[in-house]
Amino acid sequence: MFKMKAGVILSLNVSIFSSLYERITFFYHNSNFLYKAVLFLSLLFLSTTLILAFVIFLTRIYKNFNRRKINKCRENCIDFIAEWAYSEQNENIPGPIIKNLKNKKKRDMFTSELFSLHSNLVGDSASKLVTLFHISGLKKYSIRKIHSFRWHVKAKGFSELVQMNIKEGNSHIAKYLYSKNKNLRVEAQLAWLELNSEDPVSFFSNPKTELSDWWQLKALISLKKLEYIPDFGKWLEVPSRSVVQFSLRMCGIFKQFENIELVANKLNDPDEVLRYEAIRALGKMALPFPIIPLQHLFYCEKATNKAEIIKSLTMISDNSNMDFFEEVLMNETDINLRLLCAKGLYSLGSPGVERLDMLLTGTDDLLKKIIYHSKDERI
Repeated sequence: MFKMKAGVILSLNVSIFSSLYERITFFYHNSNFLYKAVLFLSLLFLSTTLILAFVIFLTRIYKNFNRRKINKCRENCIDFIAEWAYSEQNENIPGPIIKNLKNKKKRDMFTSELFSLHSNLVGDSASKLVTLFHISGLKKYSIRKIHSFRWHVKAKGFSELVQMNIKEGNSHIAKYLYSKNKNLRVEAQLAWLELNSEDPVSFFSNPKTELSDWWQLKALISLKKLEYIPDFGKWLEVPSRSVVQFSLRMCGIFKQFENIELVANKLNDPDEVLRYEAIRALGKMALPFPIIPLQHLFYCEKATNKAEIIKSLTMISDNSNMDFFEEVLMNETDINLRLLCAKGLYSLGSPGVERLDMLLTGTDDLLKKIIYHSKDERI
């Protein structure tokens, strides 16, 4: 009985679908072109939507699977790299790790984790990671990055060679020291500085050399790590303005007293920025030699350089500046310059303080405020 009912229902459904198909077919064949086009497009959009939804579903499944696989691989690599860095005896690299290194994504991930840990280590542990880098065969991939068509990949290759201290890449890096790509040029120059400790700024001799402010900041950090600081005096007459500017800064920061006359000569440079750097450098050297030239230059400069001259004379801290400070304090109209001179007098100790106290008698209220302000040690 049940089978008979099921058979009747099935035959009815087939009959209905058959009838529906016949109706659609009949409608399609007897419709005009517009109705046919609408029907065709509707079926096309429906099928496309179903296919797209299916593809998205499969893509998400694949990405989630791949993400879990990569995360598991990363955890294994991190554990292996850490164990290699801290273990006393390192053996050969296990097979699964070697297999992972043949895959580009896994190799990049392994390299990234190795460099990340190496940057936070020093001494024997860091040396072990350098050894791991070499026996893993990663050096050839770092050098290969330098030949990439994409500048950021080249830059990454430069940084990897620097971190692993691979000097074989110098010949490749030299090609990009004067690159038109500013970012690539900066990375190449920094890499050259790090890998050529004996003559880190040899590329300054090229008149095309351009040093960005960012490079100068990073270069100063790198130079402070070097045992040998190059003589920057020989770069004070090159055509490149940025090289001269950087060299003046380095002469002052590293107190290269043997170059003080060369730096003082830049006080007569037609470039206001270079005069400013020369003034600052002489202040850092804190020798009395340039006091008179600085005092004479004061009256020819604009406010920015005037302020730097007063600061430099204050750093030199010589009593021969007392009359100069007093004259500017009494006659200058710029309050900031007057205040700097008052502080300059105060920095000279007892003689300067006595001169300030003497100026307090019978003076105007503004000058009194400036003097009191300069003597306030909280400022």
